[in-house]
Amino acid sequence: MDIPYVRKLTSAEDQKQFSKVMATAFIYPFDEASFEPKTQDQLAQSPETMYGYGDPVSSGMVIHSFDVWFDGSLVKATGVGGVATLPESRGSGGIRKIFEALMPEWYRDGVTFSVLYPFSHEFYRQFGYELCQKGYRYRLPIESLKSFPHDVCARVVTDFQELKTIAEIFGQKNNLYIKRTDSQWHRVSKDPSKDLNFTYAIGDEAFFSCVTKKADKEDERHTLRIRDIAYRDEKALSKILGFLYTFRSQYAFVEMNLPPVVPLMHMIPECYDADLQIESRGMARIVNVSRALRQMRYHGGTGRFTLYVTDPQLKENTGVYRISYAEGRATSVMKLGDDPSQIRPEDASSIQVFKAEPEQEEKPRTFFDDEQPTGFMTAKDWEKDAEPLAGYMTHTSSASAGFLADADSARSREEAAEKEKQAAAALQEAQNHVSDDFITPIDLTCSIQVLTQLVTGAISIDQALYLPGVVCAHPASLRAVFCRKDIFFTDGF
Repeated sequence: MDIPYVRKLTSAEDQKQFSKVMATAFIYPFDEASFEPKTQDQLAQSPETMYGYGDPVSSGMVIHSFDVWFDGSLVKATGVGGVATLPESRGSGGIRKIFEALMPEWYRDGVTFSVLYPFSHEFYRQFGYELCQKGYRYRLPIESLKSFPHDVCARVVTDFQELKTIAEIFGQKNNLYIKRTDSQWHRVSKDPSKDLNFTYAIGDEAFFSCVTKKADKEDERHTLRIRDIAYRDEKALSKILGFLYTFRSQYAFVEMNLPPVVPLMHMIPECYDADLQIESRGMARIVNVSRALRQMRYHGGTGRFTLYVTDPQLKENTGVYRISYAEGRATSVMKLGDDPSQIRPEDASSIQVFKAEPEQEEKPRTFFDDEQPTGFMTAKDWEKDAEPLAGYMTHTSSASAGFLADADSARSREEAAEKEKQAAAALQEAQNHVSDDFITPIDLTCSIQVLTQLVTGAISIDQALYLPGVVCAHPASLRAVFCRKDIFFTDGF
């Protein structure tokens, strides 16, 4: 790194100084005499890397590297934790300098997302992060679960290897869910009777971890708190809920986090018995826009659209992109340029969003194609009835014949002109009309924060319209592209 004083914290002295910074920031004691730094081998094998700013270290953070599930596939991500600055150094820009040094490296290393749990959402928005996960925490009487099947067989698990398949299946349905390394299964206790941290599995369909202990205060009543949960499908979740009912002799309430898609309030007999608390939780940001758009799953058939995104922290992301997709995946993601004013109209105009069945081209209609008024004959009629009509004209004065011919010609010209006028007006209206088939040159303009929410599925395109800086004149065209999705990532890092 060429930014002064931003560096990996590998020396014993740097590690000690950063430990003191974190102890001060997170308010816990630090014993310098008993501190033992990690060896170089330990640092090399660790999935965590410490970075710091200042000499001695005054600001620092811990970066975790892992994969997360995104639209059914695994992508590279970083987790930001341990962000800390000494009180006397706050406001000096230490954390900003670390982010400025790390983000370009993440971009080059093929990282798609970065995620974190914030102490302040406003603070991390200045680095391009945005709220993507809302925690849906339920607290309800265990008695309300009596309608679920509670004759299921469950077992205590002490080896997390048995749970990996279930977690993989659950992750594929929930964006930003972490593919856990062995060290991230810390909630599966090897001796649950000792630490009262039990993990139960129901066949190969579901598992959950809970802490079984008495309430700290007598008036709180006993609550069974679920700390980790994963399941294959809806029926597997019902089995978990039914098994929880068997704890009714020990606990009065159960508390758990579930994905927003689960309609638990509609699954229990009485909604009034349950409390639902919606918590603002994880934030995320796209690190590489091109990579995220290529890895995203697209709905709505086949089509293409253009996007202009701004990213002050990562200039590489700022620009106009043209995205083509088919059968659920991107077929082409092309960056057309950094500035919309420099994009050629032929590159970005009249973009087809949804592929429809081609309609038969209709030929321009004239007066003579329509049903004729009484007393007028078309050219075909004339040709067919030429002989009788010639006989008729023999018995008609030349003056009368001339008058009829003039009237026929004038009426035809007026009708034809009116038809052409209407056709021209209809064509102009069609060109001006914004439809689901054709849209304006830049179909969506937004910040990196909003694009992160749209791509991950935290918000829909209609919800994005309420946010500042979002321009999308025809959201109906993009509703199938940017729709709500399930997001459920855990604090496993």
